[in-house]
Amino acid sequence: MRNTLLLGWILLPHAALAQQVVTPTPEQAGSPRGENTGDYNVMESVETGYRFAVVNGSVGTYRSDVNYGNGIRLLSGNLSVNSRDGHGRWFDQIVLTTIGLGNDPYQSVALRVEKNKLYRYDMLWRLDDYFNPGLPVAGGWHLMDTSRHMQDHNLTLLPQSKIQFHLGYSRNTQDGPALSTVQLCLNGGVYSCTGDNQFPVFENVRREQNEFRLGADIDLAGFKLTLLHSWVFFKDDSGYQEDGFTAGDNPSTGLTLSQFQRAEPYRGASPYWLGNLNKSGKTLAVNGRATYVQGKGNFILDENAFGGTPLGAQNQQVQVGGDASRPSLTGDLSISLFPSTRLTLVNNTSIDSTRIDGTSDYEQFNLAEQTAESISFRYLGLRTIANATDLHYRVKSWLSFYGGYHYSQRRIEDIEDYLAPAPPSNATYEQENHLQAGLLGIRIKPLKAMTINLESEIGRANQPFTRVCLPRQQGTRRGWFEGSRWMSFCVPAVRGV
Repeated sequence: MRNTLLLGWILLPHAALAQQVVTPTPEQAGSPRGENTGDYNVMESVETGYRFAVVNGSVGTYRSDVNYGNGIRLLSGNLSVNSRDGHGRWFDQIVLTTIGLGNDPYQSVALRVEKNKLYRYDMLWRLDDYFNPGLPVAGGWHLMDTSRHMQDHNLTLLPQSKIQFHLGYSRNTQDGPALSTVQLCLNGGVYSCTGDNQFPVFENVRREQNEFRLGADIDLAGFKLTLLHSWVFFKDDSGYQEDGFTAGDNPSTGLTLSQFQRAEPYRGASPYWLGNLNKSGKTLAVNGRATYVQGKGNFILDENAFGGTPLGAQNQQVQVGGDASRPSLTGDLSISLFPSTRLTLVNNTSIDSTRIDGTSDYEQFNLAEQTAESISFRYLGLRTIANATDLHYRVKSWLSFYGGYHYSQRRIEDIEDYLAPAPPSNATYEQENHLQAGLLGIRIKPLKAMTINLESEIGRANQPFTRVCLPRQQGTRRGWFEGSRWMSFCVPAVRGV
């Protein structure tokens, strides 16, 4: 529950005394036609005030939902500068809008500058003071009090022409304190952990992302083509630390923590391409989309934990590192033909390919027990190619027939490298599935607001991922994994089981 008192006033020469408001007033301040200055017309208004907040009840809930505090702030500001004849020397329009500057937890500034047929520049800046108490998570041991700064810059050259060029830049940062938890098992390893316990740790959040964009829009001969290339860079320097004795969330295990430290810097880059092709005509329609991203990342994790168990003092160290890439391609092309007003033929081809290619190694050392365990990852690839051809023929306004043929191919490959005492090393798994299906249907529209579809589909899958077994007698499915194939068979069901 919150009680807020706001004193607001309009800072304009002819403004009247303002009454108490909670949000910026929607009323127009000053002359609605603005003032003429040279070749431009200028309109501006500013509203400021002071907030008083008294919170009764849950402070955490109030901060996560509202988070308004005490202090003076610029509630709103508006500035509009427009060319009187639409042909300014350097610009034809400037529009500036601000909300909540000063002390509000949610602040924004929007700016547009443009000159007809030459350029258009848009800027958006936002500040978000994010507070999450995490009350129902981990016994209240999760909370976050961070600030996120976001800005977007977009410049369009020749905005009214058939060939346009785009340049852009975006930045997103997050920093502030947080409280998290860590699950430790100082008296065991990855595969032999017993009596684990959870402990609260302090987190210093520091994340940053920068994106640079370059693209173009082309509209020629009825085709509309969009091309965009972007470079995205991300880094995370957040760290965890705990100094002081704690018994954790499960004291009955006897596992305690006296010191904890974790550093896990990450550097990543994700350059991507985006393309879109569109054409609409009386006899032909084309719609194609494609995206490709080449994600690359370097990371390392160094963790040290000191504590005690019923067996005595323990010291555990964990190191994780890797250098991998994640190329991903997604494309879709749809071609529609309209030979007549009654006949429609549509062919659609889609492809989706995602790979994780590189190294990732996890190593855990228990210095007290003189043991070490390791897990490694090498490769994961998923690829799907699908094609569908559909035909629709309208006999009458209330009766039509349709049919189609659908085909898809999916391949999954996984390469892992386990070390003892894990499963066998250099484990490789792969499987490829083909699916073919035919469709036939009738569409009846007896009433304007009613449509009846009657359709039948038959298909066949080769080495499906989820196999359906239909023997002559009702049965259950049994099987085992042998090499890289799933072997299955059916057995009759036993009555009463």
